[in-house]
Amino acid sequence: MKRVYIAQSPQEAHLIRGFLASQGIEAVVQGEHMQWLLGDIPLADTYPWVCVSEDDYERAKELIAGASTLDQPSSDSSAINLRD
Repeated sequence: MKRVYIAQSPQEAHLIRGFLASQGIEAVVQGEHMQWLLGDIPLADTYPWVCVSEDDYERAKELIAGASTLDQPSSDSSAINLRD
């Protein structure tokens, strides 16, 4: 298994795992109970991560990258400005 994503929370890690599963990629969440070690090890090492097989790694990275751009605000000038 290869680490494909480091999440900010266990919930985010499971969301990514579920997304990958919906795309036909088997993934597992690891390290979700590491936060109790906070202070004993570096902060970044306490974040949960998502792992996939070596064969699925590149496709999983592409899917995650593509999905992360879906929730970005549009730079399109036709976007609604709520301050007007």
